[in-house]
Amino acid sequence: MTIIAPTQKTVTLSISIPNTPDFSSSWNFNGQTITLSNIPTSTTTIKQLKKLLSQQLNHMPVNKMQFKNQHIGFCKDGSLLKDLGRCINEQDGDGDESVLMVDLVPKVRGGRK
Repeated sequence: MTIIAPTQKTVTLSISIPNTPDFSSSWNFNGQTITLSNIPTSTTTIKQLKKLLSQQLNHMPVNKMQFKNQHIGFCKDGSLLKDLGRCINEQDGDGDESVLMVDLVPKVRGGRK
């Protein structure tokens, strides 16, 4: 008996990096957009994505990153990509791959004064 695994849905993550002079020299915050492709939605957490992104941002600490989406606000580290389904836009022409757009927001100490 052969069990065929269902086709795993993947997503392309489009991450907008802010143009922040305070962080541009140490963490490459130059206003660019970083794209991560073929990310499985059912097994990948936000924290795992932050680890992948950290390598491209001069090893920015994962605990200093926040992902923000215009529809749901801030994404929690333990959330799976499939839990963010309503934010994933079907934008690929062939329908096989979806796109999730988020903004990277650096965590900073302090708050309102």
